[in-house]
Amino acid sequence: MTPSTLSRPTTFLAPLNIREVAFVLDLNERQVNQAIDRAKLRVFRTGRLAAQKKARTILLPDLFSYAVEERTAALVSFTKAGRTTLHRAMKASAVQDVFRAVDANIAALSEYPAHASVLTSTMQDATDQLNTVIAALEITIGPIRVALGEVIAPLLSGVTQVAVSRGAVVSDPGIRGGEPVIAGTRIPVYMLADLKAQAVNDDVLLADYPSLTQALLTQALLYAQLHPRAGRPKQPDASWRKDEPVFRLAAGARRVSQTSRKAAARSGTTSTKPARG
Repeated sequence: MTPSTLSRPTTFLAPLNIREVAFVLDLNERQVNQAIDRAKLRVFRTGRLAAQKKARTILLPDLFSYAVEERTAALVSFTKAGRTTLHRAMKASAVQDVFRAVDANIAALSEYPAHASVLTSTMQDATDQLNTVIAALEITIGPIRVALGEVIAPLLSGVTQVAVSRGAVVSDPGIRGGEPVIAGTRIPVYMLADLKAQAVNDDVLLADYPSLTQALLTQALLYAQLHPRAGRPKQPDASWRKDEPVFRLAAGARRVSQTSRKAAARSGTTSTKPARG
């Protein structure tokens, strides 16, 4: 599979991780990885990450190309040349110009503490622009003509939500040691997610954190969902293991076989029969 390339991807064009792609396409992570393995979804890798299998990210044009292929699968079977045609259409200059305009708006808004709430309306305007531009794009694949707008328009809402959630969260080494927080505040994103997992009501969270709004809370929770904490999940409580029988051997005693131990555990007695050999 040939990885896609794009120099210096900006905010809106930045590669999406597997969870973000699954969210936009309304799939699960396994389905997304299968699409990559089957070369239907191109991956974007740079530098040393190119050799790492786990560093799978997807560019927005490639995500749209996959959506078009899946939508038209009943009509046409794409060849390698057909997929190349799709990717070129997604990277048309008219569409890229709209993406760049969105990035400029995001960069300007990032200077304001409450930019996340403004960003929502800005991204909605961008979505409307994308609908207008993409609706006019059509590509011819063999005997059929595909209207890209009809396929891509339903995905723009998910793409917008991902972009907004990214803009609502920052990670600064000078703020709580670099832990992700809501932009303009010191409210940890994962702490909010943990509280929600414990069934804490939104009204309680909003009352406890006056600088938090419902929009910011929604965006923070989506970010935590799409960017889970690094590292292994916590292991379940294993205190029940203390109730297992404990076998102690006296000095000079021989080892007790595993079979004898299990039998003793079932009968509730301690076996003193030594193992052979």
